[in-house]
Order: sequence, then structure tokens, then C-alpha cells
Amino acid sequence: MKIAKISMPRVLIIEDNPQMEKLLSDCLKAEGYEVEVARTFPAAIKRVSENNIEAIIANFDGKSANALEVIKKVRKMNDEVAVFAITATTTVREACKSLKRKDDKYRFEPINIKEMRLVLSKALDEAYMSKTDSPDRCKRCMDKEFYKKLSISDGLTGLYNNIYLKEYLEREVIRAERYKRDLSLIMMDIDNFKEFNDEEGHLVGDETLKVVAKALMSSTRNVDFVARYGGEEFAIVLPETAKADAACVATRLRETIGNRHFGIHGKDGGMRLTISLGLASCPDDAFTATELIDKADKAMYKAKELGKDKVCVFGQRTTPIKERN
Repeated sequence: MKIAKISMPRVLIIEDNPQMEKLLSDCLKAEGYEVEVARTFPAAIKRVSENNIEAIIANFDGKSANALEVIKKVRKMNDEVAVFAITATTTVREACKSLKRKDDKYRFEPINIKEMRLVLSKALDEAYMSKTDSPDRCKRCMDKEFYKKLSISDGLTGLYNNIYLKEYLEREVIRAERYKRDLSLIMMDIDNFKEFNDEEGHLVGDETLKVVAKALMSSTRNVDFVARYGGEEFAIVLPETAKADAACVATRLRETIGNRHFGIHGKDGGMRLTISLGLASCPDDAFTATELIDKADKAMYKAKELGKDKVCVFGQRTTPIKERN
């Protein structure tokens, strides 16, 4: 049976700054959206009249009158288009509020790419679900979210999987290079996990991986990216984090896992597990996602060779092991 191709929502970007336009466009295309670009408000009106635009993201700074005019014209042509204003000016903010529309709550001052991605996706999906006269669109929304989550998540731990890790890391490396920002990657492996599995059983081993995953999530920032790379190996991407700071994070993770008890008896006296970690950074060690993974992985295996339960930084000596409480 041939499966019909699902068309993704089309988003119009109104932005006259080439760098911001590129950032927004890359971000949305990476999420699967179809993207149109207009440099002026008249051009935007023309695009809306010609194309099936479902959302508009516009920088309204210093253009209050034009901004309000384009919103009014767009809504006359298509009342279901969501308008996202990127602005830091009080004048525009108050003007948008005066329209008393539900779209007013979708504004970013200043812009936050991660937040914008989430809010835009939620807004468009809610729009599809609200159209009771269009079951195909409702099914498209539900199927898109279900299969997207399935394709990027690890079934056991709920973390991102290694396939999505590579896609995400490629974008972050490009962003770090473009904006001259630091980017670090930690690769982590649970030491002697096969022996632990043999002794405690695979069901306990699976539960242990879940506990480790939760510990990694709770010990990192919201902006960090945690993935299960495979088996008992995990990866943590640290945006805008220099190598020295990433080493501190890795050391903290080593201590967090090493101080816990795992296995059948759990916190009442179960086994202790240790982890080996390796890290590398952009641009110090790599210029591509593949190189960064390779360097961090080599550092991790160096930690294994040196006796495990260590943090190794690519190109540097291993950090000493501290006594645990």
C-alpha cells in the first residue's frame, strides 16, 4: 500500500537581517517545516495571498505601524494564520495586545530559538486538532507527533537516541562555528555493566539504565542535550560550554553515579557502579559533529584504559579519582 506523503506546515519569515533570517530558516527547516522568506511587509502580504501560509514569524522592531497593518491584512485574507512577533519594544507589544487576539501570547522578547520551536509546533498542532471538519488534518497532526517522537527517542530510557543526537549535534556545531560559541560533548559509559547484568539480571539492568538516564537529566541544564548512544553508553551535549567547564560537569556526573547504589537492594545496600567519561570541544578539538563524537569517544576509551571511573579530556591528562563518601 502506498502511503501518501504528509505536507508540513508552511511558515513565512519576515526578516531583513540576513543572519537572523538564516538562523530562523535553518531552525524551522530542521524541524521539517516548509519555509518562505520575505524581506518586506508588502512582499509578505503578496506571499500570503499566493501561498498556503499557516504561520508568520516577523521582526517588528521599529516598524509598529507596518506591523499592525500586515497583521490586519493577513487576518482579512486568512483568519487562521498565527502571527509570531519578535520584538523588544514596548510600543509594539502594547499595540499587539490591543488587537485582543489569542495569537498575541506568542511573542519572543528577545528571541529564544528553543522556545520558539516548541511554541510554534504546539500552536500549529492545536490549530489542526481544533478543525473538527478536517479529520485528515487531525490525523496528520497526531501521526506526525507520534512518529516523530518514536523516531527520535530511545524506547527504554526515554532519552533522545543516537540518530537524533547526530542530527542535533550537526546543527549545534554549525551554530557554534557561525556565532563563535563554545560547544562540548561528553561521552559516558557504565563500567563493567555486562558483569552487573549477569549478576543482577537483565530486568534489573534495564531499570538501572532508566535510573542512570534520570540522574543525567537531573544533573544537567535544561539547555543541555542528553541521549542514549547505545547499550550502556550515553552522550551529553553542552551548548556554549568551554572545555574546562565541561570537565567540571563530567566530574560531577561521575560522582553522582558513583555515590548511588544499584541492583536488587537499591539504596539499601545494592551494588555501586562507576562510569568512564571522555569529552571533547569545538573548536578546540573538532570542526564537525563526526569529529567531535570521535574525539570524545577516544577520550572515554582512554579513561577505560587508565583503570575506569575517570574523566578524560581529549588532548589532556586524565583527572584524578576523588575518594567517595
